[in-house]
Amino acid sequence: MHGNHHDDPDDPLRNLMPLVVTVPFGLLLWAAFVLVGGALGHAIFNGFLIGYFCYDLVHYLCHQGPLPSKMGTLIKRHHMLHHYAILECNYGVTSTFWDKVFRTNFKTARKRNHARRP
Repeated sequence: MHGNHHDDPDDPLRNLMPLVVTVPFGLLLWAAFVLVGGALGHAIFNGFLIGYFCYDLVHYLCHQGPLPSKMGTLIKRHHMLHHYAILECNYGVTSTFWDKVFRTNFKTARKRNHARRP
């Protein structure tokens, strides 16, 4: 499904995971959290759900709307480089931190690609 998103990243119907996948997966996660954490599992799952919703919203807005702040502009630029420059970089949507930690940011990927050229 993620490949479909990359085939046409500006299609608004391909920017979010379909509900037929999200709902069953969410129910499985909820059950796992409750099984492992008991009553606390409900709270942990709710925090996870809020975080996932925020992530999906930012991802959707990266493609379909403005992110009207300096940080929003930086995040959108970061994600668009993933789609339109080097696919194997800038995996982060809501943060650039992990791309720096794992050296998957655009600058590092560009240096790797230049080093591979004959």
